[in-house]
Amino acid sequence: MHELAQFRWSCWAPDLRGHGASTAVDMRFVSMLDYLEDIKGVVRDHMQQPPVLVGWSMGGLLAAMAAEQVEVAACIMLAPSPPKQVLGDIDNDAVDQIPVLIDPRTYGIDAADPHGSPALSELPPHERVRVASSVHDDSGLARRERKRGIAVERLTVPSLVIAGEHDTAIPFADSQATAKHLGAEFLRVPDAGHWGLVLGNDVPDLALRVDAWLRHRLGLG
Repeated sequence: MHELAQFRWSCWAPDLRGHGASTAVDMRFVSMLDYLEDIKGVVRDHMQQPPVLVGWSMGGLLAAMAAEQVEVAACIMLAPSPPKQVLGDIDNDAVDQIPVLIDPRTYGIDAADPHGSPALSELPPHERVRVASSVHDDSGLARRERKRGIAVERLTVPSLVIAGEHDTAIPFADSQATAKHLGAEFLRVPDAGHWGLVLGNDVPDLALRVDAWLRHRLGLG
């Protein structure tokens, strides 16, 4: 966000319910539709013109979902959770075993050992500490919904999917398939994993490429 702001984009980073500085809620009962309403509320109540939605991981899927329901100028998805049309066979028994709350250690992040957290190994040391200190239990309900699949149709606005070749959380091939299904353009980041797309050393260069894409697609010169 800070990198894009340097290109004079006005950037908003809303905290979804139960995250960051938002109101505390019982995360056991938070669904993807709840998160979607949070995004739609920000667009409806605070945007004076159609915004560019940018989302990473679960947020990438949310951005695509929101782009179907509110007026937006463009949609950028970094390693988005795949929509239902891209998911392969679903192991419903495994989905049923997802707990009501997801411990960050499930994702390879240990708040007590940020430098030993496998999910953060590509990040600079200070970013590992920052991420590990900010994560908390997340909604198992929302994760079950994503694993069972949430349908999103082909987008009608300029769209871009960005994926790191070394992503083990959202496989590179899944992001390619998501881009194809949504009718989005695709940008490959050769040396990045999942977290590297948003906090790695290549983020300034990636922001430069995103800025160029936006200005071209939105006719801003």
